[in-house]
Amino acid sequence: MSYILVLGLIVSSSFARVDLAGACCRATRSVVQVKSCGRVGSGVVVDKGSVITSISSVGPCDTASVSYGDKSYSALVAVRDTSAGVAVLKLDSLDLPPLQLGNSDSLKVSQIILAVQVDAYRALEGDPRPLCTLGVVSGLEREAGGLKGLILTDAPMVPGGSGSALLDMKGRLVGVLMFGDPRICCSYAVPVGRIRRILKR
Repeated sequence: MSYILVLGLIVSSSFARVDLAGACCRATRSVVQVKSCGRVGSGVVVDKGSVITSISSVGPCDTASVSYGDKSYSALVAVRDTSAGVAVLKLDSLDLPPLQLGNSDSLKVSQIILAVQVDAYRALEGDPRPLCTLGVVSGLEREAGGLKGLILTDAPMVPGGSGSALLDMKGRLVGVLMFGDPRICCSYAVPVGRIRRILKR
């Protein structure tokens, strides 16, 4: 197997054949901005009527506003899982494609991942398009912020990025970003395996 240098990382030549741009482009159509109780965060479309986000993005309110570009939708906060820090929003009509769910159990430390999130500041300035950043899995089964079993990644979080998507290189959802830790320049995400169980409720 041959190796090449990409963004300062030594990776196998097979990495060069992965369509990261395509994965990011597809995922940006499934990541939305969430507003509720004066809070702003991100969310991920997981089926035609459901958006997954963080509890911190919705606060104690029972309703939320979900927006993508110039489109806005009303949503109900259907599920709050405090042990995971995750909320599920339900919408009557949502014409955005759901993001394919991946397998967080197969993640390995040093694996390359992508983060897709909506920058709240850029959205206020009139540019609500989701951003895509690159990182690696820095740790697994971590505990932080009162949550357990988290993915640790060096993919940076933007303001308003809580509730956004963590993807594998094929653009499949492997986690939902919760919060960052500026002391170690890393972010924490709830693995999609746990998200799957929450969505079955």
